[in-house]
Amino acid sequence: MSARASSLRSAVIRYAFATATTSAVTALSVALRPMIQPRHSPPFLLAVLVVAWFAGFGPAVLACGLSIVLMNYFFIPPLHSLSLFSAHELIGVPVFAAVALGMAWLATTRRSAEAARVDALAREQAARADAESANRGKDEFLAVLSHELRNPLAAIVSAAHLLEGVVRHDETAARAREVIGRQARNLGCLVDDLLEVNRVMKGKVMLNRSPTDLSEVVRRCLATLGAAGRLERHLLKLDLSPVWVDADALRLDQVVTNLMENAVKYTPGDGSIVVSLSTVGGHAVLDISDTGIGIPADLLPRMFDVFVQGDPGSRHSHGGLGIGLTVVRRMIELHGGSVTAASDGPGRGSTFTVRLPCIPPPAVLQTSAAVRVR
Repeated sequence: MSARASSLRSAVIRYAFATATTSAVTALSVALRPMIQPRHSPPFLLAVLVVAWFAGFGPAVLACGLSIVLMNYFFIPPLHSLSLFSAHELIGVPVFAAVALGMAWLATTRRSAEAARVDALAREQAARADAESANRGKDEFLAVLSHELRNPLAAIVSAAHLLEGVVRHDETAARAREVIGRQARNLGCLVDDLLEVNRVMKGKVMLNRSPTDLSEVVRRCLATLGAAGRLERHLLKLDLSPVWVDADALRLDQVVTNLMENAVKYTPGDGSIVVSLSTVGGHAVLDISDTGIGIPADLLPRMFDVFVQGDPGSRHSHGGLGIGLTVVRRMIELHGGSVTAASDGPGRGSTFTVRLPCIPPPAVLQTSAAVRVR
């Protein structure tokens, strides 16, 4: 059946419904005439309203016209005549028409709005289902890709070790081995990041919580980065107070390391990085500020989204997949905290702030402190 024929069939059905409804109301009203006189118009108003709701405004107009004719014929003296003689009758007809058509318009508008709402909800649910399906596919792809990359990486690392034993004194070979080893380690880190973000996005990360001094976590991370030579070109300023949190120390180590590596990566040599830790309103507040390249205003709201890198000419040139901050946010949220980023714009540095619920120091430390005071 063509679209035109289908539309015509639908119109015929809707107008037939209007005619049938009005006729049924007329027959019922005639049968109940002694009970509804002299107020015979309400059943016809109800008929127009029903037609408007189920069939639309056009059929409701037809129902209104039929109602006027049938009321005049069956209920307005002289009966079985279409003549209108009194002023009351002449006024009543347009008043009925105005009320009936007003009700029909309101009903049709309400029904259209409801249909639009249902349609929008259906589209939104379909879009959400598509997005969730796409995310599942992406996560599965990342998991497969990460595992598949591990095998060739292991072979590359093994080959580099073999070369070290075969051509130990060749300077060119030594440089080649160094390049191979460094790039293999970089690839290994990227693979680990992919696996980690896949676990995080799927909610497969389990926390091993215990009372943890966040300042010690920060100092431990800074010591590790310093031993690796990551901080030697930057001026580091610390303002750390002992703050205890109920947390997974290893996961907090991961969070602080990611934030510090982010600050180091995007802060030129001789720039400064300030790390402060304090307690504000029952929360541990860790601020990591730098004098680096800053963050554009349009990027700030998406800073913690997966694979976000920003301007290819600025942040992306420093490498990475843009998933470290996603892991940071998810880890902090699992601990019941929050993480935010702030920047005055490109070239103005940036500040990352972590907030975690803090707890009182463990009883052992409190007891020790009391003994020392005595």
